[in-house]
Amino acid sequence: MVSYKLGKLPAQPFHSLGMLDDYLACKPPEPPPSVAVPPGVVWGMDGNDTYGDCVEAGTDHDIAALKALLSMPADPRPSGPQVVAQYLAETDGQDAGLVISTHLLRWQRSGLFAAPDFGPGPANKIGAFASLPLNSPLALHRAIWLYGVAKIGIECPRSAQEQFGAGQPWTVISTSPIEGGHDIEFVAYDPLYFYAVTWGSIARVTYPFVARYMDEAHAILASEIVEAGHGPGAFPLDTQALLADIGRLAA
Repeated sequence: MVSYKLGKLPAQPFHSLGMLDDYLACKPPEPPPSVAVPPGVVWGMDGNDTYGDCVEAGTDHDIAALKALLSMPADPRPSGPQVVAQYLAETDGQDAGLVISTHLLRWQRSGLFAAPDFGPGPANKIGAFASLPLNSPLALHRAIWLYGVAKIGIECPRSAQEQFGAGQPWTVISTSPIEGGHDIEFVAYDPLYFYAVTWGSIARVTYPFVARYMDEAHAILASEIVEAGHGPGAFPLDTQALLADIGRLAA
């Protein structure tokens, strides 16, 4: 059987942090019916075939997607070994997995992938993040359309690993056992699928699969977006309220 590493620990939501829509200063138009995968990106396995560093690898994939969205593809990214090194630094050297929410707070406050041990340059920081509801494809579409990426946690069934290895879409196989938690990055969608970066490539993920197995979802907002106060579509974001709420979160 094809096997890929998992490593997302159980969801620990920030209950005092609002949903993304709570921070939109106005109601945006309906998202378009599809958003394409960023072209020309080499995603990379980032050690996720050996270590359970899917949360860390997913963050590198988020960076790649945001750089493509913001037309900064030449900016350096960490190498695969540096992604693994950053992961082990966050887990005290143990291949023990990560909690997404704790990792996001570290990324936003302290930064990740700083030279010389974990990356090629200064620490990478995001401007902000916000939660997304679990029962709303529209909210996921909006986050991808406006801000480029959504960081998704799933309870991963064995069937997803098998389907990925066979190049097949992820569908619900009700008899397939759950293997553990996994982090994937939604970077595109169309009427049939979300397109998720995982294990160094793109998986087509059906809507029923998302409804069945997703247990957390987060919008990732690049520093450039927060500084501008809006995403590429120019829909206003109440960054002052969002940053104030993030600032009150306990580490």
